[in-house]
Amino acid sequence: MRSNRPFTRPPQFSHRGGNLSTPPLSSARIALGAELRRHRLISGLPGHIIAATLKCDQSRISRIESGRVKATIAEVEHWLRATGAPSEEIAPLLNLATKSLSEKISWKGGPAAGWTAHRGDYIGLEREAKRSLVWQFSVLPELLQTPDYSHYLLVKIYSLAERQVRERIAMQIARQAALQHVQYNIEFVVAEHVLRQRVGGAAIMTSQLKWIASRATEPNIDLSILPSDVEMDLVPEPGTSVHFPSSETGTSIAIPEPINFTKRKISDRLENPARYIAQFRAYQRHSLRGTQACEFIEGLVREMSDSRPETASSAVDRNGE
Repeated sequence: MRSNRPFTRPPQFSHRGGNLSTPPLSSARIALGAELRRHRLISGLPGHIIAATLKCDQSRISRIESGRVKATIAEVEHWLRATGAPSEEIAPLLNLATKSLSEKISWKGGPAAGWTAHRGDYIGLEREAKRSLVWQFSVLPELLQTPDYSHYLLVKIYSLAERQVRERIAMQIARQAALQHVQYNIEFVVAEHVLRQRVGGAAIMTSQLKWIASRATEPNIDLSILPSDVEMDLVPEPGTSVHFPSSETGTSIAIPEPINFTKRKISDRLENPARYIAQFRAYQRHSLRGTQACEFIEGLVREMSDSRPETASSAVDRNGE
C-alpha cells in the first residue's frame, strides 16, 4: 500500500469570515485572541485575574480570546506584561493588535438557512454544526495538523513569513477547539499517501501520527484512511467539508476545505451538498475505519521510528519520487 504520488503544492484559497447575529470574525482578531489565550495559559493566570488587570469583566476576556471583540492596544500591552510574555513577542503582537483594529471584513456570502455563520467562516460553521464530514488528499486536514507539521508546510513549502505563520497556526488552533465539544461529531477521510509523506522529517511526522491516533479514540471523531491502492470510479478532489446544521430546518453546506494559507478565496457554498455527502460515503466504504485505522497509524509510527534519520528537506524530496 505504498504510494509514489508526488508531494504537490495544493491550490490556494482565501478566507472570509463573518456572521449576521454578531460582527463577522476577523482573522487578525482570531489570531490575536489565540495568542493572548496561549500566553495566559502558559502563565497559569485565570481569566478573572486578567480581567482585574484590564479593569473589565471576565466575559470580555473570553470574547477577546475567541476573537469576538476587538482588544485595544493598551489591553494587549497590559495582558502581555501581566502574563510575562517574552519581550521579543510583544512587538509583533502589538502590530497584530493594530491590524485587528483596522481590518475590514467582507459581508459577501451571507449565511445559508439555519446558520448564523457565513459560508467562509470556518470557525463559526464548526462551532454551529451538529456534524461535519471532512476529506483532504493533498495534506492532512488543518483540524488534524500539529503545530510542527503546519509550521513546516507554511515555512518550507508555502514560504510564508514568520508573522504569517504564527497567525495561521493560531487560527488553526482556534479551529481545533471545536474537536473538544462532544456534541459536535466530525468524520474524516485521510489518504494513506498523505500519512506516509514525511513532512518535516520522521520525528515531526511520528509526533503527528501519534496525535492523530490519540484524537481518533475520541467518541465524537470518526477517522477513515483511504488506501493508496484502492480502485474507485470517483476521482478524489483536493478537499471538501460538509457541515450539517443543528437546526432541523437548516440546510447542509459543502465548502472547499482550506489548506494552510493566510489568504483564501472562498467563492460560495458548493452546489448540491448531497453529491459531496455521497462522495464522502463512497470514500468511507473503501477505507480502513475504527480500530483498523488506528492500528494502521500505529504501524506507520513503528515504521518511522525504526527507520534511519533523514533531513526534513530530503523527506519531501523523496516523497516526490
